[in-house]
Amino acid sequence: MLSKPIGGMQGAGPEAPTCSKESCKRSTSSFVKKGVVNFYKQCDPHRGSSHTARNAAVAAKAAALKNGEDISELLQCQGCGCKEADAFTPKADGTMPSRCDTCVVKHKATNNSSANRGDVLKRYRDSDARKAANERYKHGEAGQAANERYKHGEVGQATTKRASDNRTERRRASPSMRHDAAILSAAEKLISNRIDTSPTFLKRTGWTGDRFRAHVRAACVSKGIDFDDREAWELEHKIPRGAYDFNDPDDVLRCWSAANVHVMTPAENMQKSWNLIDDWVVSAGVDCFPAAWMGKPPTENMKKAHAEKMQEQEGLFETNWMDDDEFEPVVGDPDEFDSDHPVEQGEASSSGMQGAGSSE
Repeated sequence: MLSKPIGGMQGAGPEAPTCSKESCKRSTSSFVKKGVVNFYKQCDPHRGSSHTARNAAVAAKAAALKNGEDISELLQCQGCGCKEADAFTPKADGTMPSRCDTCVVKHKATNNSSANRGDVLKRYRDSDARKAANERYKHGEAGQAANERYKHGEVGQATTKRASDNRTERRRASPSMRHDAAILSAAEKLISNRIDTSPTFLKRTGWTGDRFRAHVRAACVSKGIDFDDREAWELEHKIPRGAYDFNDPDDVLRCWSAANVHVMTPAENMQKSWNLIDDWVVSAGVDCFPAAWMGKPPTENMKKAHAEKMQEQEGLFETNWMDDDEFEPVVGDPDEFDSDHPVEQGEASSSGMQGAGSSE
């Protein structure tokens, strides 16, 4: 960018301009005029113009140094100003560096040097400031617009499909993941009244359809959310489902107990995701703790192992497969849900369940 010219200065007399860089001692001859009498605030080398002429002069000086000729002219150091030519070591291609030898050593020790820039960027990527900036962008208009463009673009759709296919294969290979997916799918269908009841959902979670809908409706009311507005809230677990072993019936009951099942807005749910957050763990209560925790809150190592597991399991993208009517458990799965099964009357099992609508 060009600097603003200094008006009323002309010639090389007492009124001649000097470079605005304090360390620069170049005279008027090193300035380029703008118009008839005006000069720029910085000399030509600092202003960034006439690169061809300047590079030619630098090459000539380098050649002279290489031939052992004495050059008494001062050269400009980007770090400390003007120095004698012998303070600079020519590059392998014969050109002169922008810094003297002393400043080159100092620069290599700074954060701006290419040698240290990688470490600086890594520290920033892991910093709270960067995480906060990412959250602001992700939830801001620009970030959401960029995400929508990506999701609906060819690359985004291909990546999402690839991640979805990978999860489907993992579910087919994992009974625990199949049970989790089937239970969550049935829960969503019960909430949306696509089915009135699910005997297997009752067997696995202890919830009848009516009691489960009443519990979720009460959770929406407690947060001031319209239960019928399905865009305004999402079903959520204080201790995420991924922390439980869905091959263990007792663990499933703990996961789907009234104390652990609640609702969140989509933004809140996205922010919490599958993370183990201390406040939510405490809010759920010891009775909801997975069997693997042995009645104690998770340690930092346990949280780290959980995060690694979920990152591997979920991949880079999440898909709303729980609304998929075409979800089909593997043929022969003993926990396959059958919405056409005769309705089972009677009270739900009290194991791992509180009354519908009770305080969470």
